Amino acid sequence: YVYAQSLTLIAFVLEYGIINTLVIAFCMLIIMFVMFFLLLELFLNCLECQNDNFYFKRAFAECLPILTMITLLLLAESIVFFVLRNYIIVLVY
Repeated sequence: YVYAQSLTLIAFVLEYGIINTLVIAFCMLIIMFVMFFLLLELFLNCLECQNDNFYFKRAFAECLPILTMITLLLLAESIVFFVLRNYIIVLVY
């Protein structure tokens, strides 16, 4: 994961320059922070409903929107990296 990100940033530095690469790195950093806070919120929600009698029912109902957002974020990130990976393969060859 780190190798793919660093290779992507190096390719963008070589192709588009420093300013565009900083914008892309900033977007990648935002994605990482959003993922961190979504996982933290998921953890805190699971801790909150830990002592409930209907743990699985309540945890599923409260965590489903967070799990949906995490899934959408991972899907968007994987699509972006798939496109960038193809771009890097074309750039290398």
